[in-house]
Amino acid sequence: MLTMLRYAYDVADPRSLEEAKKLKEPEKSELELAMKIIADLSGEFDITQYKDQYREKVEALIQKKLKGEKIVVEKPVKEEAKEPNDGTA
Repeated sequence: MLTMLRYAYDVADPRSLEEAKKLKEPEKSELELAMKIIADLSGEFDITQYKDQYREKVEALIQKKLKGEKIVVEKPVKEEAKEPNDGTA
């Protein structure tokens, strides 16, 4: 399962969204499933400890471009594929 990491500035208060106010109340089974998923994925985590390095790099490139600097694109370094260590092999 893939989970997308969201930074604090990406998250909106759902009470501020008009679309959310129009939705019907979820069924009991849907709420139970949601609570189970949340419990399974929950743990100690502080999003403020992480920086969005991709966004920072893109913004730095934009600033360079605005200043008229030449942007040099570097070729990515190829990494060798690693064998998964998930205990299934």
